[in-house]
Amino acid sequence: MQPAAMQPATPIRPSAWYYWLAPLFLAAGLGVVVLVVARGLPRLSDALTQVVVPGEATLTLRHRKLYTVYYEVHSVVNGKVYNTNEVLSGLHCEVKSMDEETAVALRPPPNGPTKYTIGSRSGSSWGEFSVAQDGLYVFSCAYEPHVHGREVVLAVGYGLGALILKPALLIVFGTIGGVVLATLSFFWVYILRDQAIARAAAERLLPT
Repeated sequence: MQPAAMQPATPIRPSAWYYWLAPLFLAAGLGVVVLVVARGLPRLSDALTQVVVPGEATLTLRHRKLYTVYYEVHSVVNGKVYNTNEVLSGLHCEVKSMDEETAVALRPPPNGPTKYTIGSRSGSSWGEFSVAQDGLYVFSCAYEPHVHGREVVLAVGYGLGALILKPALLIVFGTIGGVVLATLSFFWVYILRDQAIARAAAERLLPT
C-alpha cells in the first residue's frame, strides 16, 4: 500500500508583511500634520501686516477686498513682546490714499469680534474697511489729545478665516485619515489572511 502523497503547503496570502501598511498610513497622517504646522502657521505674517500704534504704515491695498483690523493683545514685533489686554479707548484710525488724500473710514465688525490664537499671537477683530481702487494707502492711528494710551499692535489683512481654516481641516483629516486607514488596512490584512489560513486547513483535510 502506497503512502498518501503530502499536499503541498498552500501559501498564505497576503503576506504578513502587509501588516506594516498600518503604521505606514499612521505615519503618513502624522506627517501631514507636521507639514501643515511647519508650513501653514508662519503664513500668518504674510496675511496680516502688523502696525505698532500710535503710528502709521504704508499698505498696498486692493479693490473689492474687505480688510479687517485686528487688535493683537499678545504679539511680538521686531523682538519686542506686547501684552496689552485692555480696551482701546480714544484710539482713532484712518486709511488715506497717497494719490488722492482720500480718507477711508473704519467701521466696527458687523457680527462682533472674531478672535484667533496662533503661536505667540492672539487677537480679535476691531474694525474693517474697503478701498475704492488698488493702490498705496497710509494706515494711521492716534489717540485723542486728552488720552494717553499705551503702544499696542494692530494687524491689517484679509482672508484670515480661510488661512486658519484650511490648515485646521488638513490637521483634522491628516490625524483622522491616518488612524482610519491604518485600522482598515490592519483588519483587511487580518481578514484575508484568516480566510487563507482557513482554506489551507480545509485543503489539508481533503483526500489525495
